[in-house]
Amino acid sequence: MPAIVLMLVAGIIIGPVLGVFDPARDIGPLMGPIISIAVAIILFEGGLTLNFHSL
Repeated sequence: MPAIVLMLVAGIIIGPVLGVFDPARDIGPLMGPIISIAVAIILFEGGLTLNFHSL
């Protein structure tokens, strides 16, 4: 099982289900840049594992 699936499930449980973490309340204006950096890291990691020979 990919780690992203486990992180997604943990995030849903911690966020909306239990209400422990509310991004707008806890990190406020930094939420947008943090999401952008996280997406960039995920795309970069995906690019590193890309096999150009199979294209």
